[in-house]
Amino acid sequence: MVTNSGGDPPEKIEKIEKLLMVLKLVKDFVQGGNQSLDKSLSESPLVDISARQGIIETNYDNKATPNEFLCPISLQLMQDPVIIASGQTFDRTSIETWMHAGNEFCPTTKQILTNQTLIPNFALRSLITQWRETNGIKSRNGVIPPISRTPMDYVLLYKYIQQLKSNGLHQQRTGAGEISLLSRRNSEIRAAIAEAGAIPLLLELLEKKIRDPLTQEYALIALLNLSLCDANKRCIVSNEGIPIIIEVMKSGSVESCEHGAAILFSLAVNDDRRFLIGSLGGIKPLVWLLGNGTERGQKDASNALYNLFLYKSNIAKALRDGIVTELMIHLREPQGRMKDEALVLLDMIKGHHDAADVLDAEDPVYDLVNVVWTGSPLNQENAASVLLQVCSKHPKHLDDAKKFGVERYLVNLKDYGSDRGKKKARQLLEMITAHTKQRKRARTETNVGSGSGSSRPQRMRNM
Repeated sequence: MVTNSGGDPPEKIEKIEKLLMVLKLVKDFVQGGNQSLDKSLSESPLVDISARQGIIETNYDNKATPNEFLCPISLQLMQDPVIIASGQTFDRTSIETWMHAGNEFCPTTKQILTNQTLIPNFALRSLITQWRETNGIKSRNGVIPPISRTPMDYVLLYKYIQQLKSNGLHQQRTGAGEISLLSRRNSEIRAAIAEAGAIPLLLELLEKKIRDPLTQEYALIALLNLSLCDANKRCIVSNEGIPIIIEVMKSGSVESCEHGAAILFSLAVNDDRRFLIGSLGGIKPLVWLLGNGTERGQKDASNALYNLFLYKSNIAKALRDGIVTELMIHLREPQGRMKDEALVLLDMIKGHHDAADVLDAEDPVYDLVNVVWTGSPLNQENAASVLLQVCSKHPKHLDDAKKFGVERYLVNLKDYGSDRGKKKARQLLEMITAHTKQRKRARTETNVGSGSGSSRPQRMRNM
């Protein structure tokens, strides 16, 4: 009991007593493995059981937050939204980190950025500020206060770590599930979870090949959330996480494969890791997921493949694993749900020395011409780029492209497209013109040769 010897107000004394009670619970649990922690917590005047559940289950960062207000990189509410050259909006801190890491393309559209200018999105910032005020989460300086770690967080985190270490499947599943929820909160919590040693334990759960899809899924979600921190990325890689995750993708459920794809996308931020993922067989399950996953899983697979293709040797592996067939299926799909991603990846792989032959086998000309006609500006540009590469290697396709009316579509792209689109359209038009002239010249020479052959001298008859 704390005595009031200095005239402190009773409210202050009560808060001190409650804090000491929580610290005692932490000490008892750490030193003695107190099995009645749940009971002690529920009986404590500091927190009832419903409040404790709230700590576990609430997604503090983005509960009920409009998706438009979340940064596509950090998945957090944007503090300083800015527009980049692709027209997409990101939080300034996140996109600056992305650019400083050497990335020269938009994280969302994969479009190459012509410049790194950041334009403040004042309209969106005003909407976010208004939303914060309406929901009562604006601090005095207009910034959402960070959610700090409390003594209760340490109590719960220690409990979850002990559950991961246990031999019981139910305990392991519970610990992985709670950490997957807790790791959604913010970067500070994610750092604390890693410092507590969760990453090797989560990987160990996956490595044991536990035949429990839910436990596997919880562990993968937790690792995905934790991988949002750079230090945690390094921890996952240094603990042999990449081969473990790839093996789960190959042998686990579709859901596990999808979570694994998202983790590989998060990890593949430099050439060393891209090479490692490719050399350990990570391309094949991603190509498989393109054809067999849910729409979300297919998009995660395409994002991961985009990052991996920045290391060129991975393209050859994807070609061998049948990626062109999967991409052409998406390109021909009437709904076109994955058409954007398919064209971006086709544009990336087209320059590989084997790509044109693989594309030729898929007979892609009609589908590419159709996109040049009806697609979005970026899709028109990518389709023209792929068509140019295919026709350069196999000129026979120029006749088909002309038959399908590509010239008038290319004229429109040449006049109104982006600089890159104009260049590709001009090159393809010049190639078609040169090919047409060559064909006419060849026919003329054939006709001349045929005419001279028909007037061969007749052998004179003996009279």
